[in-house]
Amino acid sequence: MRQSKQVKSPSIEECVGWIECKLEFEKEAGDHILVIGQVLHAECKDEFMEQERFNVSNAKPVMHVRGRRFVAAERVIEASSD
Repeated sequence: MRQSKQVKSPSIEECVGWIECKLEFEKEAGDHILVIGQVLHAECKDEFMEQERFNVSNAKPVMHVRGRRFVAAERVIEASSD
């Protein structure tokens, strides 16, 4: 664990990055609870930054899909701006 910058709860050291938030509100949404927070501080480890931007290709995040299903991002696809 590591000390957070803006909130009392600790951060997990092994994470790629951290987003510290102040709770704004919670709303029930079916069998889920939607949590909205104000971002107070965000950072990521230096090895995942490239030209002042987060490089998701280096991070290879694991994302929850549903139930016991997860997906690991191996390729980044950028949408065109037109």
